[in-house]
Amino acid sequence: MHNIPNTFSPLIFRKTHEIEMMGRLLLQLSLMHQIKNFQTENIEVIASFLSMEGESLSNRQIKAILEHRVIKVRKEEMREVKNISRVCQYLSMWDPLSIQDLKHAHLLLLKGLDPEAGEFRKEQVIVVEGKRVTHIPPAPGEIATLMQEQFRYIRTHKKVSWILKACIFHYGIQYIHPFIDGNGRMGRIWQHLLLLKANPIFNYILIGSLIKENSRAYYQSLDKSDQKRNAHVFIEFCLRKITQAMKGIAKKNNIDSFLPLSRYYEALVKYKGSFDFKEYHHCFPYLSFSSLQRDIQLGRLFFAKLL
Repeated sequence: MHNIPNTFSPLIFRKTHEIEMMGRLLLQLSLMHQIKNFQTENIEVIASFLSMEGESLSNRQIKAILEHRVIKVRKEEMREVKNISRVCQYLSMWDPLSIQDLKHAHLLLLKGLDPEAGEFRKEQVIVVEGKRVTHIPPAPGEIATLMQEQFRYIRTHKKVSWILKACIFHYGIQYIHPFIDGNGRMGRIWQHLLLLKANPIFNYILIGSLIKENSRAYYQSLDKSDQKRNAHVFIEFCLRKITQAMKGIAKKNNIDSFLPLSRYYEALVKYKGSFDFKEYHHCFPYLSFSSLQRDIQLGRLFFAKLL
């Protein structure tokens, strides 16, 4: 039985909070035009949702398919690209808390590729890697109840971060395997939508791309989570990759010490532009005296240049 986590390690809580802080600073810097080349092409979004099985289509191939040019790819690949392009048109319309919208997304995703598109599977399946069985999902008769539990969790746990909910939901889809096909793609699509409830910055930091770029570690994190019978390993994988992506954006824009600057910005917002050492320590009691001092020095220098 799939156990939705009710408790999280201090590490997971801290990493989630750090991502929230870095995301808020990234968003503010982008609004102030301090972040360059911070945009995502529609083709990149489509690529982030494509199947991870077999050879990946290049952005050039995806563009050619969308422009109806003659190109040497399988019919199924062409159909998948067109389907995901259609999915992308609906992203802003779907409610990620709606099970009906989830099914509608699957219907568009697998249209013309799976006769059961848009419906939960009606037969038992197994997940294999080579000759090894890696996962035996729940029986078909359990799927509706388990998926309702997933949606109830993300609707009712108000104090759990949307970033954590997005990771939990993605893992839940992989564990439950509610569809005959397309579960990995649906996991990435729904995680993307749930992350957007945390911060619009995730329109540019594409979780699907981060997963595809780290596919081996992604599958290993799923396997280890299955073995431990909780989602913590998978959650830590997602948090690690999002953190690396955010720091990478900052580094490309010549912004060093991004996490300390994010903490400083958090305190600026909380105390409405002014705070003392004691108030800063109250925000981040886990930091050492020297780290607190360093944060304040870095923050004052950085924000003095902006304001």
